[in-house]
Amino acid sequence: ERLRQAIDRVRPSPPAPLALPTARGVELVAPDTVTHASFDGLLVSIHRHGHEPVMSAMTLSELHDRLPHLKRVHRRHLLCLRYVARFESTPSGGFEAHLGDGPAVPVSRAMARRLRRQLLL
Repeated sequence: ERLRQAIDRVRPSPPAPLALPTARGVELVAPDTVTHASFDGLLVSIHRHGHEPVMSAMTLSELHDRLPHLKRVHRRHLLCLRYVARFESTPSGGFEAHLGDGPAVPVSRAMARRLRRQLLL
């Protein structure tokens, strides 16, 4: 019993759900399921592993503040590197980050340079 209590004390608790304002109300999202987010000029589309995207009026900056594990890879895109299967170079000098079974997310030239250094590419 004491061992179980000790393990429970050091085991990290799961992150609290993120409340996202949507047109249908407020949707609760598990932060560790968010693969990327994209701004289309009006709304932010929050994509989650194994779920349909959620459209929210929350800004990318607000979302980034609440989900710091997402990297700002472009002025219109946030990305969780854990879900990236591969990077492809683009003619402009940036990257396209391909998610396992999902879409490609554009990565700006500046962020592509940082990622090349960080990931030793």
